[in-house]
Amino acid sequence: MMVMASPLPSLFAAKFLIQVTIPFYYATPENEWRERILPYVPHWLMLDDPAILDSFYEGLGRGRPVPWSFWLPVILCWLPFVWALFLVMIAAMVILRKQWIVHERLIF
Repeated sequence: MMVMASPLPSLFAAKFLIQVTIPFYYATPENEWRERILPYVPHWLMLDDPAILDSFYEGLGRGRPVPWSFWLPVILCWLPFVWALFLVMIAAMVILRKQWIVHERLIF
């Protein structure tokens, strides 16, 4: 249960949502991301609307709803990868369980 519960707030909310926005929000003339990186990033895979990115990093403001129409397609594109990652984590846990519990007698 911990394998499934702990990555949701820490991995998905804290790291994943930031990773899909960083290349567009922090692109400056000095780092040349707009010329070197962003042409190769599919726009359906990342969130590239400046107004949505500003509200994500600087706050929505009081009473403004979350713009789900922009976030939902990006999250749905990444959802199979996230589920595959969780499946691999659970499979690794099942494979290593006997060694950890029976042979090494780890106390969790």
